[in-house]
Amino acid sequence: SVFDKKFEADISFIGTLLPEKREFIKNNVLPLKKEYDLKLYGQDWTFPEKVMSFSKKVGQYFNIPVLKDIQKPSLSLEDEAKIYKSSIISINVHEDYQKRFGKDCNERTFKIPLYGGFEITDDVAIIREYFKEGEEIVIAKDSKDWYEKIDYYIKNPEKRIKIMEAGKARVLKDHTYINRAQSLLNIYKDYEN
Repeated sequence: SVFDKKFEADISFIGTLLPEKREFIKNNVLPLKKEYDLKLYGQDWTFPEKVMSFSKKVGQYFNIPVLKDIQKPSLSLEDEAKIYKSSIISINVHEDYQKRFGKDCNERTFKIPLYGGFEITDDVAIIREYFKEGEEIVIAKDSKDWYEKIDYYIKNPEKRIKIMEAGKARVLKDHTYINRAQSLLNIYKDYEN
């Protein structure tokens, strides 16, 4: 992916404003606008988007094709890659159940470093099994830590670059779809034996 002036930002977030994320976003993401150039991308951020989302859910529930297809993703994968590459920091916010149980993380966890972005994520335990904390990814343990790490890495670009490069290398080495498919094949082979 390449830098794109159109998507340049201090901090970006790509994701749907899900009910399970609202409190965290209200308390930890939106206040960032006071100090930084914050850009939000995704769905359900405005009232018309929420209406479209509700209409789509009704269409899915009642199998109404015209409503099921009413809301399309607002970003292409290419634009998403450019956003990560063109932001100083790309933040990652998980749903409450992911933080509470710690056994699942979102795809954004891997996409941000893959596309050459610098990621600060909220605290989900499983991420530490996929990345070396502080070396390949930055995890904020609480609100205070969140703000401190964002401020620190905005002011220290040389620290970001090392982590970005290491995170991308880890994704390419261990976390591509090819890696996942091979892991499943290995499990199957072990099961057969």
